[in-house]
Amino acid sequence: MIKLTLRIVLVHLIWQMIWQILLPQSLPAQEETAPPTGEERAGGEQRIETAERRRYNDIVGCVRGRIITVFELERKTEQLRAFFPDKSLDSVRWDARVRLADRILLVETARRYAKGLRDEDVRRFYTSRDIEPTEVDDNFDIYKEDLLIDFYFAARLGFSDSLKGVQPDLAPFVRVTPEDIRSYYRNHVDEFTIAENLIVEWILFPKAVFSDHRELTEVSATCRELMGEAGNDLQEIEARWPGCLTKREEIPDLNKKSFTPALMEFIRSGRTGDVSAVIPLQNGLIMARIVEKIEGRTLPFDEVQTRIARVLRRAKREQARRSIVAELEHLEIIVFPPNIFDPYPVLPPGPRAAPPSDE
Repeated sequence: MIKLTLRIVLVHLIWQMIWQILLPQSLPAQEETAPPTGEERAGGEQRIETAERRRYNDIVGCVRGRIITVFELERKTEQLRAFFPDKSLDSVRWDARVRLADRILLVETARRYAKGLRDEDVRRFYTSRDIEPTEVDDNFDIYKEDLLIDFYFAARLGFSDSLKGVQPDLAPFVRVTPEDIRSYYRNHVDEFTIAENLIVEWILFPKAVFSDHRELTEVSATCRELMGEAGNDLQEIEARWPGCLTKREEIPDLNKKSFTPALMEFIRSGRTGDVSAVIPLQNGLIMARIVEKIEGRTLPFDEVQTRIARVLRRAKREQARRSIVAELEHLEIIVFPPNIFDPYPVLPPGPRAAPPSDE
């Protein structure tokens, strides 16, 4: 038995040696590799595109069992960067992830109460608002989700009963009373105050040009007479005395300007068309003419109460929307596994972690 085994091994080794000797001589000459054909190149590009598509379909979040992909996160980030160009990329991505999660919470919650909402109802709603049907069909899922969210908010705020079963629990909160409007007017009176507005023409006589005091006094007195006469403008004075410096200035808020006491007194007390006396400065003499003056005033309550009511309603609705979103966040577990973009995961409910700093 042992001898038979040794014979088999020996025969195998001999055949291996013969194969190694004959193999190089039996192989045909290797041909040059031809360049890839168009179909082969297209196939390679297709494989690259498929890999890129798989990366875009990678899951970066899951809320209520609904996934968020890399593509959705990138698209939302680009949209937000257009509105917040000064924020860091990490902060914008953080905000994008939170907004995507909040949108899913709102849509899925609203969907529970909108089981009777049909696709044709959605198309009819947007068509009635002059949105092209092709635009709605091309982005139908987004338009439908937007409508669901609007219906849910409207039902919670008591503006609509389109979603049966939704309690209008926030209706009292967003109601604006006459006392709310009057209180806002009293506490924000600066918002309804129109500042004094005027247009002034200045003429400066520099000491460096009119070195002789007598000449300076005579020129300034003559200019004052010319400015007081109707029809005389700064161009005429500049042409007659090239050394004068002239300027026409619009002052929208006198409280934000600083003048010498004499000039300030003239501007506050003067009327349209008045010309000031010649006022000495460190570097020469100056005069002013009031071209136009609009007195400041506070708008009466009756004139602004509609605007105040609109501001208050908008603010209360926005606060109510944030309250609804926060309520849903605390009822759900929002999971964002680490991904290739952002080392800051969105945490489960509780006090929300601060986003990355822009510093």
